[in-house]
Amino acid sequence: RKSETRAIGLVISISKYPNLHAELPAAAVDGIRLVDFLVKSQMFDEVILLKDEDATEDNINYFLEVYLKNRGLMFNNKARLLIAYSGHGRPGDISGKSPFQPAFILSGAKSLENPSGMYKMSQLSESLQALSGEYFHVLTLINACYGGSLFRPGERGENPDAYTQPGSYG
Repeated sequence: RKSETRAIGLVISISKYPNLHAELPAAAVDGIRLVDFLVKSQMFDEVILLKDEDATEDNINYFLEVYLKNRGLMFNNKARLLIAYSGHGRPGDISGKSPFQPAFILSGAKSLENPSGMYKMSQLSESLQALSGEYFHVLTLINACYGGSLFRPGERGENPDAYTQPGSYG
């Protein structure tokens, strides 16, 4: 009998940056291996892979704000969600001391200074907070330079060692 709990994954893997004349081959390997691990070893019910040019701001927002929210509601908070990003990151400062906010660099980025082709880490943080109410567990894996900028000061949630309780972990 299959468990009532469902497991859903969103893997974002960006290895090609044609406008920046850069590649990150390890991110491509991360995406392929993580999807394979989640499906074959961890028996995830569904894994979505957005890679390179498919990982646009519009596509990421659709999955975070519409699709994954609806899937969480469909399973009545009995689903686990894993979101992973592997690619380049850009430093910044949310206090306004820097002209740039911390961001994930998307495949279509034209320069590190241009906000087009960037996905703000604060935007992902807000989406994760909204999704955490629709899932039993939310786990986020970030493999990017400056990826720690995803976290902002705030109150600690549930006990991270109590896996039988709802919670969000990054």
